[in-house]
Amino acid sequence: KTVGRKGMIVGVDLKKTSLDLTGIGASVTLLTGDMTSAAMMDRVKECAPVYDVVLCDAAPKTSGNKFSDHQKSLALCRSALDVATSMLQTGGAMYCKIFQGEDFEEFLKEMKAFFTKVKPVKPKSSRPESREVFLLGLGFHQKTP
Repeated sequence: KTVGRKGMIVGVDLKKTSLDLTGIGASVTLLTGDMTSAAMMDRVKECAPVYDVVLCDAAPKTSGNKFSDHQKSLALCRSALDVATSMLQTGGAMYCKIFQGEDFEEFLKEMKAFFTKVKPVKPKSSRPESREVFLLGLGFHQKTP
């Protein structure tokens, strides 16, 4: 509904996704594979050279070790930021899930170099005790020196 009838959605997931896309209206392409691989990024670029939004809801397999889980989550977010910086059009947005931890503020600064506004978002669906938050970056631009 948000994307509209002329819009396009490209989704990437490690596992084959089966969704009921009836009534979506937009063009939807679902790709199966690792979003961090160069081959997958080539496939995404084949769908469109630039995008308005990069949304990353990826989460690592958790181990129960908060530091390790945070680092794995951070690596996924950095991959999403790489995708965003190579595929977003000027003014675009990025939304990614991250587990809070000691390097959270550092990653926030990394995003701020590319977006005019970056803010943490805690969805109502997330348990209050969960360390999971999302970072929303608005107004993509080339890296600030």
